[in-house]
Amino acid sequence: MISIIIPIYNSEKTLQRCLDSISTQTFSDWECLLVDDGSRDRSLAICHEYVNKDKRFIVIQKENGGVSSARNIGLDNAKGGFVTFCDSDDYVSPKWLEDFDVLSNKDIVIQGYKYKRAEHVEYTAKELFESSDESLSRRELLARLLEYHNFGYLWTRCFRRSLIEKYTLRFNTDYVVREDEDFILHFMTHVKSFKTVSTNNYLYNEPDYSCKYKIISKSDISCTLDIIIQCLTLGFKVQSPMLSSEVTRISNNLVKGFLANRFSYDYVSDTKRKLRSLNVDIDRLSLPFHKCLFYQLFFMFF
Repeated sequence: MISIIIPIYNSEKTLQRCLDSISTQTFSDWECLLVDDGSRDRSLAICHEYVNKDKRFIVIQKENGGVSSARNIGLDNAKGGFVTFCDSDDYVSPKWLEDFDVLSNKDIVIQGYKYKRAEHVEYTAKELFESSDESLSRRELLARLLEYHNFGYLWTRCFRRSLIEKYTLRFNTDYVVREDEDFILHFMTHVKSFKTVSTNNYLYNEPDYSCKYKIISKSDISCTLDIIIQCLTLGFKVQSPMLSSEVTRISNNLVKGFLANRFSYDYVSDTKRKLRSLNVDIDRLSLPFHKCLFYQLFFMFF
């Protein structure tokens, strides 16, 4: 059985479309955990309507605590041998679950997706290459997923639940962005077998991130540090494009946060020390240093 976990918060406008698409799956052995995160609209009532029609839907209510806490509650209650995720503002094609091919018995199966930005009418397909663990290492797989813009999406993946439970993997509720990418990388450090398929059954409605990322937070810094640690564990070289981009993200956020009086001198200095303890040289790897004298001068003082 596949357990589908859907975190829900004030989703009445899109929830029915999402749950209708789950109902039409060609793979029938599933349960769908609808985790209502303290919604104040009709979302909870809509969830109960689907439970009354199909007992494979299960409603779980909780106080509002954010998407990570909602997903964690879903993991705590999941019963399937495999777990996947769906967002309440998206929907899926009928073969979404079938194409995860859980009978192949891999630790993780990954497929492509289609996405649409708010200003667009049509969905754009992001197909994935076909492969299995016989042809790629975990590090090579992740490097290729990065190339295919499929690195940190939960809903393109089906996870073996026994690995999640064996290593007590949960979403870090302190992270407000990239918590999904962090979870995936922690899971990948334990993966022994995997498979990718070229189908793209998930229809992703990309949100407007412009406001979300205007606020530079310590949460983002902490999550990026964690991602760097997992990438090193998975065998990425310090000089790899993957790690260089992560270090660049930290350096940009440290500069912006310090200039906006969000980060203290001690915080910036401590973060730089943490990177050096990982043998990650922020002065050498961060791309802005090669282009901007201001960045070079800024970090000379830390």
